[in-house]
Amino acid sequence: RTRDGLVALQKELAGDPEAGAVAGSGTRLAAAADEANRILSELVTLNREIVRVRSMEGASPNDLLDRRDLLLDRLGALGPVSWEEDGPAAGVVSVDFFGVRVLDGTRALEEDSALTLDAAWLEENYRAWVAGGGAAEQTGRVGGLLAAYDTVGRTVASLDELAAALAGAVNDLHRQGYTLAGTTGGDFFAAAARADELAVVPELSADPSLVAAAATPSPGDGEQARAIAGL
Repeated sequence: RTRDGLVALQKELAGDPEAGAVAGSGTRLAAAADEANRILSELVTLNREIVRVRSMEGASPNDLLDRRDLLLDRLGALGPVSWEEDGPAAGVVSVDFFGVRVLDGTRALEEDSALTLDAAWLEENYRAWVAGGGAAEQTGRVGGLLAAYDTVGRTVASLDELAAALAGAVNDLHRQGYTLAGTTGGDFFAAAARADELAVVPELSADPSLVAAAATPSPGDGEQARAIAGL
């Protein structure tokens, strides 16, 4: 992939790195947050239903409990989950996600007993989980997306560093060389902060006779050009 392609992949995964933050809308990470919110919303409903069924003499919420367990498994596929039964009725759960309480079973009858998550929340708490010693292999799909985002980011940074090092080395040699007129050369590459901005100095593009291809002022000496090509 080109540098632009790598940055585009980062945007698809979690957001625009060049905007200084992840969590862009329409990303895979945002989709994971939406899925987590749907699961939490259904768990809120199930908690209330379990309380209602438990209040009915002889009624059993077995189907609700099975659905609850399925949803907890689905949330666990997104990231690390722990839960406990601590609500007003047996089977009502509180849920922690990335070590943070996202569903409060003790408030099962309240509409806002669950947090609403977004991509920024997922990134913040994934990084806190890992920094706190949490196992990376337990971070599920969210962890996979952000690990890939970070890996691509390191690759982009390496490309930029490589381009800067190459430009510096070429410029050093070019300044030691001689042009057709017997004068020493200047920079071959213009200053660039990113690999995709690396470009030949405009004056050289306009007048190739300014290329310092010789190692000595003697005409026909192409040794400096060969030295540059050997980098």
